[in-house]
Amino acid sequence: MKNYKFQGSISKEVLESYLSRAITAANLINSDTLEDDLRAIINIGAKFLGRASGVWNMEPDDEEHFRKSKALADRVYALDAEIILQTCIFEVIYTDVEKIKIPQWVFDAFDLAYEERTFRYGAMLFDNSPLGYGSDGTCEIPNIDKIETQMWFYYRAVRYIEAGFEAIHMGQIHLYTADDAGYKKTYRLFEMIRNYAKKHARRNMFLLDAHTHGVNVNGKLLFDFHSMPYSRMPILDVPGEKLALVREGYYEGGLTPSGGASETLPMIMEFDN
Repeated sequence: MKNYKFQGSISKEVLESYLSRAITAANLINSDTLEDDLRAIINIGAKFLGRASGVWNMEPDDEEHFRKSKALADRVYALDAEIILQTCIFEVIYTDVEKIKIPQWVFDAFDLAYEERTFRYGAMLFDNSPLGYGSDGTCEIPNIDKIETQMWFYYRAVRYIEAGFEAIHMGQIHLYTADDAGYKKTYRLFEMIRNYAKKHARRNMFLLDAHTHGVNVNGKLLFDFHSMPYSRMPILDVPGEKLALVREGYYEGGLTPSGGASETLPMIMEFDN
């Protein structure tokens, strides 16, 4: 019988139990067949609902987005309180971030003097865009080396924790961290998110993953587990087009955020566009 019990930290056994019952539930907060979706989720025994919230293009009303996220969490947990809901903070920002006012608690978290203003799109960008990425003037890859980007990521993570979510998919980590040598600022940011979760999350912890084979910072792993989308690009040199599967032991190991050592972190293959 699988074990789904955790509080404050999570064992590899429990994490693998969740990931073995994971589904992609992308944009569940906007489903127009929610009751049917939830019936199916409960009937199949799903325990980890991937991408249930999160935005790529900004929604017209960001406050409404978080209201719907909380409403979904309340509905799901009323059916099964063990379920983990995952949201997303992706590797893209839009000029619409300038419509969102920065709360004072964000400035306080970064030891900055409060300013009554919105997020600044231009202050989040790379000085030189990463190779191979072009902007149409309304969207770009944010640079985690910039304090404004760190504030943006922290703001959204805290809002999702307050909405009742317990996991965030962090997108293509190696794009927005291109200027962060040694992942020092990324590691500090993730520690801030986890420290907030220790006090305010449902079970006093928060799971982070991204599309990566692993990030090891001086022996400490940045993520709780790794994820990778199904792809038509084979990892091994296999003739023809075949779906790629990751071979065992391919993912980075080290000291996990929960404190245990792992030779290779658990990973999940997910459906992605």
